[in-house]
Amino acid sequence: MQGDTMRLGYIRVMRSGPSEATQRKALQTVDAHRTVERDWSVILARLKPGDELVVASPACLGTKTHEILLAFDALARMDVNVRVVDPAMLLVLPEAMAPVRRFIDLARRETQVAAAGAARAARPPQIMGGRPSRFARIRGEAIYAGIEAAWRDMTKPAAAVADSSGFSVASLYREFGPRSQHGGVKSEASV
Repeated sequence: MQGDTMRLGYIRVMRSGPSEATQRKALQTVDAHRTVERDWSVILARLKPGDELVVASPACLGTKTHEILLAFDALARMDVNVRVVDPAMLLVLPEAMAPVRRFIDLARRETQVAAAGAARAARPPQIMGGRPSRFARIRGEAIYAGIEAAWRDMTKPAAAVADSSGFSVASLYREFGPRSQHGGVKSEASV
């Protein structure tokens, strides 16, 4: 490394992937073992343009492919070189990230969509169709059966049933359905 640039090793403790000991050993092979960090926010604060971040495996940068691409992109935007010790001493220079930007943008959108979906899933379910039905309070009671019988009685106009019950014609229709579907009693005038 030249002048004031720094080679900084990053170790990420994870359930699957290289163990911490394996990562330390890999960092020693490229002389990055003197400056090792386990905190990603500290890494980002310490890196300057021209520095080199050394990781044992791409899995150290994220658990999913899009997370790894986003990490590579963030480091490239900081003008930081990334060296992956395993599997084949891969060195990723910031200018090498340019062709990958399209995939990174897709990964960023995928992350945003996933976050929005998680936020929607965390919200309590909304009541659809407005306020709860006033009929819910009287279902099973004699008054409910009386209103339903009046609605089915085709001799009474719908407006009269609405006035006497205190419900609108639209509410009665939503609750009991069309008057003709019940096969109610038809008035002689309508026959």
